[in-house]
Amino acid sequence: MSDKEKPIIKFKDHPYEIALWRKENEHGTFYDGSLTYSYKDQAGSYQNIKLPMDGAHLGRVIALLQAASFERLGHRTVDREQA
Repeated sequence: MSDKEKPIIKFKDHPYEIALWRKENEHGTFYDGSLTYSYKDQAGSYQNIKLPMDGAHLGRVIALLQAASFERLGHRTVDREQA
């Protein structure tokens, strides 16, 4: 499976976005993700920073996954993109 394929979920809650991919290898199925922060620079252009999905950002990752889960169940409406 290629990273060029669409994620199984892509969820935006400005200024953050989380995306998750299902991948497979010889050991089976696993999941990979990315956390991105967007901002407007001094020139007025939008910039994206890929944040590590580590302990420092774990709270944001969990909150975004919960929001995406609620959205899929129809409990919440926010700016989102889903695969």
